[in-house]
Amino acid sequence: MKIVFFSEIKWQYLRTRKQQIVRRFPADWQILFIEPYTAGKPNSFRVQWDKNVGFVTLPYFKNFPQSWMQALVSFKFVRAGVILFASLWAAVLIRRSGFQHADLIMVSNVYAAPLVRWQKATPVGTCR
Repeated sequence: MKIVFFSEIKWQYLRTRKQQIVRRFPADWQILFIEPYTAGKPNSFRVQWDKNVGFVTLPYFKNFPQSWMQALVSFKFVRAGVILFASLWAAVLIRRSGFQHADLIMVSNVYAAPLVRWQKATPVGTCR
């Protein structure tokens, strides 16, 4: 089983229920844990493995503290471009990691929801 998990927390930062649940999956399952960029914390733009869990950083484009950035991304075409860029980046990470035919895609990061539309899971593992 191959699972892609879009998380709102880093794999190695704080052990939450998400990490505890993922750790209880069978050892022969492979999980790609896509974590957000966090300033001041270690970020990994290449997949690193912790047993059967690969974790990698993907910058999610969410709220910006700068008012000019907020104004810029308020335009639908700019926002669509940002989401497309992040989706392509996610697709490259997923493909390079060998998860392009994931059995299940999980999302706990609300900012990753638009990116999932571009990802494909096999029909058996798809949750709706």
